[in-house]
Amino acid sequence: MHDPPSKPFNLKEHQEIADDLIRQAGFDDIENAKKFFEKECDFIAASADRLIFPKPTVLKEKFQREFIHTLGSTKLQLQVPDSASQAEDIIKSSQPVSYNYDTLSNEEEKDKAKFFIHWRLWRKFVAEKNGYLLFLPADTRIPNHTIWTHCAITSALQGCIVIEQQKDHQLKFEPSFLIFQIGPVQEFIAQARKTKDLWSGSYLLSWLIAHGIKAVSDQRGPDAIIYPTLFGQPLFDYLHKDFYEKIKTADGSSSLWTKEFAHLDQNKNLILTPNLPNRFLALVPYSEAANIAQRCEKAIKEELDKISQKCVEFLKEELHKISKKCVEFLKIDENIQNLWNLQIDSFIQISWVAHRWEMDVEKALTFFEQLPYLADQKDNQSSAQNPAKNLRTLYNVARNLPPDDLDPRNYIMDAQGKPTIKSSGFCWSAHYAITDWLHAGRRNTRDFSFYGSLNQLHQRRGIPKDMYSGKEECIGGEAWQNELHQRFPYLFKENERLGALNILKRIWDEAYLEKCHKLSHEGFDFDSVPDVAAYCWYRENEEKLKTNDKHKNFLKKVNEAKEKKQIASLYFQTEIKRRITEYETEKKSEATELKEALNNLIDLQKELQSEPVPYVAILAMDGDSMGKKLSGADAPKVSEHLSEKSKEYFSNHARDILGCSRPLFPSYHIELSQALANFSLYLAALIVEKFYGQLIYAGGDDILAMLPAEKALDCACLLRKAFRGDPSLANDVDNWFKGTGQTGFLILNNQCKEWENLGIKTDYPLILMGERADISAGIAIGHIHSPLQNLVEEARRAEKKAKTEPYNKGSFVVSLFKRSGEILQWGSKWELFSQSQGQSSYIALELFKSLNEYFNKKYISARFPYRLAELTQAYFPSFPHKDSLDGPEEVKKVIEKDFDFAIEQHFNNNASEGS
Repeated sequence: MHDPPSKPFNLKEHQEIADDLIRQAGFDDIENAKKFFEKECDFIAASADRLIFPKPTVLKEKFQREFIHTLGSTKLQLQVPDSASQAEDIIKSSQPVSYNYDTLSNEEEKDKAKFFIHWRLWRKFVAEKNGYLLFLPADTRIPNHTIWTHCAITSALQGCIVIEQQKDHQLKFEPSFLIFQIGPVQEFIAQARKTKDLWSGSYLLSWLIAHGIKAVSDQRGPDAIIYPTLFGQPLFDYLHKDFYEKIKTADGSSSLWTKEFAHLDQNKNLILTPNLPNRFLALVPYSEAANIAQRCEKAIKEELDKISQKCVEFLKEELHKISKKCVEFLKIDENIQNLWNLQIDSFIQISWVAHRWEMDVEKALTFFEQLPYLADQKDNQSSAQNPAKNLRTLYNVARNLPPDDLDPRNYIMDAQGKPTIKSSGFCWSAHYAITDWLHAGRRNTRDFSFYGSLNQLHQRRGIPKDMYSGKEECIGGEAWQNELHQRFPYLFKENERLGALNILKRIWDEAYLEKCHKLSHEGFDFDSVPDVAAYCWYRENEEKLKTNDKHKNFLKKVNEAKEKKQIASLYFQTEIKRRITEYETEKKSEATELKEALNNLIDLQKELQSEPVPYVAILAMDGDSMGKKLSGADAPKVSEHLSEKSKEYFSNHARDILGCSRPLFPSYHIELSQALANFSLYLAALIVEKFYGQLIYAGGDDILAMLPAEKALDCACLLRKAFRGDPSLANDVDNWFKGTGQTGFLILNNQCKEWENLGIKTDYPLILMGERADISAGIAIGHIHSPLQNLVEEARRAEKKAKTEPYNKGSFVVSLFKRSGEILQWGSKWELFSQSQGQSSYIALELFKSLNEYFNKKYISARFPYRLAELTQAYFPSFPHKDSLDGPEEVKKVIEKDFDFAIEQHFNNNASEGS
């Protein structure tokens, strides 16, 4: 609270306003409260987020009621109160101070609780009154970062001050970056037969990293976590449920959890959506960094151990129910338990590194320049391509501003009497780059402990391997694994052979999340692959089916058959036939009912002249150049973030600075994380559900979903728009948004019930990744009985291909598995530039939609696309730019002729008029 959130409205009196807010927080003795605040942290946070500006008396800028996108250059016009007093009243009345902390044991606990409540609820309450107030700039001269993020970074830096000598209360400032990462990720998640397996693997990793993050925030505060953002993160909120329940409202009538987080109880799917990355960046004191990392590692391993124990207890209970006689092979004996423990203990791979900030700016710059991947680059490389060179340019410019303009808070004199920058925050990008490089080295070391012991090797020899991982030995014998199928036919397939990790993935939600945390997917089932494929057909024919007698008879017969399989998949005739075959020997009456259901279904689909498409798609999407974005290498130009008066000043006194790229700065990290969180928390699941699909996970820039094959590309297109914050998305969905006209921002319409379910109460501006960002997609389409693991792997391969030649990111690639075993593949840039139109547009997608429409209307045959590809493939090298339609005119004419020829060959002359 060293700066009030309303600071840009009233810079002159901002300190008095801050003091008033501090008093309202419960600190009557302002001077005593400020004793523990180190003002230098404020200056360092400012120098990290902003350029080294001249002193405020030289360069001022009025509050222009706009916010420049932190990751781009578009502007959000802030619809905030007209007067400073109105804004101050909203912010002051939103301060979360009316709570009862009597259940907490001592004053230290109460102070920690008050701090945490201010961190979590102040912004929330302000947003409920006016969401635009969350975008108030910290410095009107460079309005690309908010006062809220500035205060958060100041708080994190304050947490890097430690008491060096307890007796004399001597303080030491020792900031360091901690990067912490867990794995494995992709190969673990991809080990899947069922849709639920995909979710389970990704959520387990999210759950574990969340416990690691909590271990850090419990010790150093939530602001210490720079990436990912924790504010508004449902899983992080849930992990504090016990804490929130201890805090009561002023009248004691309810807990804070009940009052402010009831929407999570009502919509537990928010908590159960995997959306945390597998690594985090924290700002911690260096002397405590190792201890903090070890606590984090301990928290993760202890939580995994709890999950493992509950899963074993669950299996023991359930297997005992099967065999009251306790047949020997059903027991979890010592050998099974030992093998289980060995595999669980060997699962998590943890790497971390802590790097102490070099407080001497000149030395930090030199270390940055000496990083091998930068030092090896050519001398003629531009500053924009070399972040160290770019930072050096800014450093030199800042030292050479007119002497009378220098802000004394940012400078000291060197041995030659020349001004040099004193704030280590200026080198935020250097500190991060060095830490990231050190962590990459740590990961590449790839040290590992011996798997088990030498004495156990002979015991494991000859045991079959897990059929999905191919690494771990199967748990139990064949009979033991078959009993899993008998007890849990909905979880385990007959003759499946699984190790501990893949068994745990199948049962931990029921054995641990549901039993210990009361967390279960409410109103949500993990559909089978056929269910997902068929559901689209059902929804698109829903109105016709409601009144259709054949459909009513079909449902009646399915119910009479006591069929537990979900109804959607039974809209496939082949699925009913499969069930009939299974039932004919032991369940003859059920088989008879299903045969009648099948007859009704055949008649129904003949009448409708349509049936479900027996193909499903796995959609994998991944943000392009996210490593560059996280390092700030893709940041905008300095000139794009300056106010008009700032541009004018630097044009006159330091023109070189305008062409430099913005070095990585803390608010860039925070807002990038917030943009990814907004996409995954608010948008991804709704868009996937709009196309009748299931979101498996959304880890910020990383998406995995299963969809009806015919909807996958449309869904991917809208997800791309949502990722970037494309305002045209408002035209694609009903009533979700109020457009801003600026890429990178979307305004949630509070009249839309979708947002109500997420606890949104006002028109709420979301920051998304912006116009400089893009995302690529891989789509694998296969028959409903194709192995799911193969589809996931192919979707990942297709997504990686979309990032390489000839597509080079910002693209999609589709792989189609034919029943013959052949794989067809095609792709395109999302948008292609047309010289004749003078703009880019979704031409490839529009063409695909048209072809699909003509095929559905039977205007063209199914062979048309294949024939067109055969005729035109030879001309592709004539188009040198894969993001453009422009090529030699004579080649274009030939392609047009071939297109006409293919149409003549495959046009249906019997189609209706107007085709």
